[in-house]
Amino acid sequence: MLCARTAARHRVSKQLLRHGRIYREGVKAWTVRHRAWVPTQRLDDELAQLALEHMLIHLDGIDRQLALLDAQLEQIATRERWAWQVDRLRAFRGIQTLTALGLIAEIDDFARFSHPRELASWLGITLNEYSSGEHQHRGHITKAGSRHARRLLIEAAWHYRHAPRRPTKGPEPSARAWQAQVRLHHRYRHLTEHGKRSTVVTVAIARELAAFLWVDLTNQPSREEVHAA
Repeated sequence: MLCARTAARHRVSKQLLRHGRIYREGVKAWTVRHRAWVPTQRLDDELAQLALEHMLIHLDGIDRQLALLDAQLEQIATRERWAWQVDRLRAFRGIQTLTALGLIAEIDDFARFSHPRELASWLGITLNEYSSGEHQHRGHITKAGSRHARRLLIEAAWHYRHAPRRPTKGPEPSARAWQAQVRLHHRYRHLTEHGKRSTVVTVAIARELAAFLWVDLTNQPSREEVHAA
């Protein structure tokens, strides 16, 4: 559904651009202001205007379906079966209700993995390894397992490029979620400052984030907690 909305938006943007209608009131497209500006455009060509109107009707329909789906998912997230997992996952930066439900739907029970390395392997974010003589080489990630869960986790990991901060509204992050913010942002900066590409770094952060999530969802002590005990 999100892909359908993106495609519908691209068609509208291209139609406007072909007829010289360029949005100049902001940098980003499809903000609230941009979305209000689009229907006010009137193209000189009658057939082009008719096509634009049908594109907008199609886009409006997709937007309504997504809004209904979001409302239904918000209700599902409050049900006893999933609420505790959603609450714990949402405490982590980059994870909102839809992402939390997507991870739960794909992974199901985090405890079915005996170690976070098993979860990372299932997500396909571990590196391929191969040997040549006495040398061992690491290649790209395996991309095994759930493509959807992997995409959700990598999108969440991308948020850790920002410095840790407390939310101005809403619940405070849990102690472990805050620990993840501090640790993963430091890790992101360290790797990028040493010349690693941002895409490679984000996957590395996703692997560590998966470990934090596994520890939290399985009620396991972290390394710091074990050392302090």
